[in-house]
Amino acid sequence: MNRLLSAPYRLLTACLLIGTMVLPLTTHATSNPLFKANVTQVAKTGPAARVSGVMQLTSRLKQPVKVRLAYLETFEGAPTVKNQKSRERKTIKRSKVISVRANGQGKLPFRFALENNGKHLALLMIEVYDKTGRQRLGRQSVDLYFMVSKGRYQQSSYSGLYVPLEAVTPVTKAPSGAKTVPYPQTDKIKQIDPELLKDLKSRKARSSAAISPALDLQSQAALVGQPLYNAPQASSSGWGFLAQLLGIADAKAATGYFRVKGKFSFRGIDNYLHPSWYWEVELRGKKDDGEWVTLVTDRIDQNGEWYASFAHYGYSGQKLQILYRMKNFYVSFEKNEEGAPYLWGHTFSDLPATLDIGHWYANTSESGTAFGVADAYANTVLYLGKSLMHSIDPIRDQPIRVFIPNTWYSCGLDQEEPHSCALGEGDDGAGWLWLAPKHMYTTNWLLVEPVDGLSIIPFLVSTDFVPYPKTVFHELAHHTHYEYWDNELPPYDSTLEISDCISPEAKGRALVEGFAD
Repeated sequence: MNRLLSAPYRLLTACLLIGTMVLPLTTHATSNPLFKANVTQVAKTGPAARVSGVMQLTSRLKQPVKVRLAYLETFEGAPTVKNQKSRERKTIKRSKVISVRANGQGKLPFRFALENNGKHLALLMIEVYDKTGRQRLGRQSVDLYFMVSKGRYQQSSYSGLYVPLEAVTPVTKAPSGAKTVPYPQTDKIKQIDPELLKDLKSRKARSSAAISPALDLQSQAALVGQPLYNAPQASSSGWGFLAQLLGIADAKAATGYFRVKGKFSFRGIDNYLHPSWYWEVELRGKKDDGEWVTLVTDRIDQNGEWYASFAHYGYSGQKLQILYRMKNFYVSFEKNEEGAPYLWGHTFSDLPATLDIGHWYANTSESGTAFGVADAYANTVLYLGKSLMHSIDPIRDQPIRVFIPNTWYSCGLDQEEPHSCALGEGDDGAGWLWLAPKHMYTTNWLLVEPVDGLSIIPFLVSTDFVPYPKTVFHELAHHTHYEYWDNELPPYDSTLEISDCISPEAKGRALVEGFAD
């Protein structure tokens, strides 16, 4: 029977958590992994039924341990709603248990199959036990990525499979009568009142110091509380009178009114459609002179619906581009180190005065592009709502730039692979946040373990991907700490080592991490 961790193990865990916080302005989501893990001897391409290689480990622990590798015998690829609901037993394989000395090295071979064509994410789980092999100390996962076609695999990466290369990713038409489910699907405690964000939106508008001038009469009409979609059709002389009333000397007559509505969702990690609540929707039009202009921007409602009404001088419905992005005044999701935004969109021609485009969605499930990012964005909206519910005012001068997935920055840790962390203020004055792919999702590894003396094959009851909000909540909490307490730590003696688990600085950083958790 497993016992609670003894005092030496608790001290070891505390040191692992605290010893990694070495940068004064960057806060990490989690500690360094237990091992430095490198996958070798995997061919770049080969038969999908036989993928083999070796996991090379370098221990970071100052004690001897026993380890083994656990993984599915067959990875089936991107899930569907149908097979996600099934709870078929899936055989897992385990390597032989090996002993690894303190700070020592070890090798764990593996071999599995990839079934079905398409994208595959294979997770290998390193299971760590004490030197007796009786008490499990923890697990560490390693991700491998493949594209399978006609029975052969091509080794890839998260970026290669799931980061869109195009500037604007095409959206997908939802089937007739497709239903959406709230996000999160089951945890009702996390549901927030949509009126909170509506009220916040109006507060944000009132807090703006200035409104940039434009010929777009919609923004000018908003100043006097006269939305254009409630106004009747007007002649040029009518527009001229309105322009004089608003004091717009250079304004010219707009060519007409347009009303457009639609519904937008995202297919999440769980493979269900969820409303793209609080995404930004932008309508861009091509004018008579060929110039593209922004006609109107708005927020998608809690049920996924949006509505826009606009009139712009020189625009008469030639072309309309609708763009959807994961951005608001609180966070801005960016897909690479250069800060390129995530954009989904489609284009319509010969726009009628009234248009209902219907239901569309961004596929951010494992079968689509940008795997997991829409779930992460939805979790930031939940964090925003929870802040409001606890009377924390989240209005910021600039949104937090969320670099997702982080495939390039180790966060200053003693490792090569990317990690998750937060920076109070980047070069541009905005808060920065990096989220590594491994922290964007998790799996339901519900293992049925063999009982001592009983010969049964261990198996997985379920391997569904589920959204993993803890890390993004953790990093956003660091930004709350930055904003309200300027990342202050208790006084400490900088001459002492952090990793000794005794210094005042280590204790101060532990308090900060505890706050974020």
